[in-house]
Amino acid sequence: MNEPQRHPRIITRLAAAALAAVLILTPVGTARAATSVDDAQQQLDQINQQIRDKQGQLQDIRSRKARVKADIQRITGLLQATARELSRIQTQMRKTEADMVQAQADLAVAEADLTKRRHYIDDRVRAMYENGSVSYLEVLLGSRDFVDFLTRLEMLSQIVSNDVQVYGQIKDTREQITQKKAVLEDKKAQLTGLKQQSEVKKASLDQNEAQRQKSMTELASLESDVEDDLDQLEQASNELTKFIRANSGGAGLATDRSQIHMAWPVPRGRITSPFGYRVHPILRTRKLHTGIDIADAAWTPIKAAEAGRVIMARYNYFYGYMVMIDHGAGVVSLYGHGQKNLQVKEGDMVTKGQLISYVGSTGMSNGPHLHFEVRVNGTPVDPMGWLPK
Repeated sequence: MNEPQRHPRIITRLAAAALAAVLILTPVGTARAATSVDDAQQQLDQINQQIRDKQGQLQDIRSRKARVKADIQRITGLLQATARELSRIQTQMRKTEADMVQAQADLAVAEADLTKRRHYIDDRVRAMYENGSVSYLEVLLGSRDFVDFLTRLEMLSQIVSNDVQVYGQIKDTREQITQKKAVLEDKKAQLTGLKQQSEVKKASLDQNEAQRQKSMTELASLESDVEDDLDQLEQASNELTKFIRANSGGAGLATDRSQIHMAWPVPRGRITSPFGYRVHPILRTRKLHTGIDIADAAWTPIKAAEAGRVIMARYNYFYGYMVMIDHGAGVVSLYGHGQKNLQVKEGDMVTKGQLISYVGSTGMSNGPHLHFEVRVNGTPVDPMGWLPK
């Protein structure tokens, strides 16, 4: 009983901490109109810091959810065990009550038999009293001879002895049944006490489970809010990145899209998820899959699909360790979920086929693969239209 009672306080603290986290959430920033590349870069740095803060808050919320979920599973197990215990006690109580009913019936039969026997003996004693105390003697003196006398004496002795024996047996039976009934009543009282304890335990567990379910609902709502904030921040980040790319020097970049001929960034991988709408494997919501997933073993080299300038090489909550390359003419490629040790940095000029990262499973990923995107003027398009058949 002590174990379940501790947890309401824990959940209360969790919920309070979660709500406190909401109160201190950094307001979601929106990119104002940038006046220069330096201004846009400064805004981008601020938004990226907000993204990192939101990512930390989201991880904390999900850790809390995992702990509450584990608590709910543990309490569910205890509730199931308590329900089984209550069912067993109720079965025993029904059997005990049936045994008490039978014992009461047996006692009534024994009492009736004893009463009948007592009346029989009482009637004989009364008859002897009414006819005089010489009734037995008259029976004996009425004997024809000595043998008849002995026969009558033996018969009378057996009658008296049998009466005494039957009376004693019935009396013993009544005492045994009375004792059995007392034992059954004691057992029923014990079972009643156990049932009350189990019901109190179940009520406590029900309350604990309800509190945890409430906390889970609150945390899920907070998680959704933070995810929405991250989506907005990502959009603002993308807009600023687009502005920086458009207003940075274009030396060495393509001036026409016909000059861009991409190669497969992971040549031997297999496509496990195409471009288009799908149910996100982690968020479990229908979202646009803005690229293609190319599965391959961890640490498989990832190479630049085309020459260009690295405009982003950092960690992102959704894409994990990612690289974005501007190829010119409004075309940008993105490589997500890589290993931590990125092989390029922002501002680097890369050549087609140059090593930029390794296949990993960072960010919102459920296994080693490369998330590859192509964006035209900031809008994701199907990369298959840019890759060789």
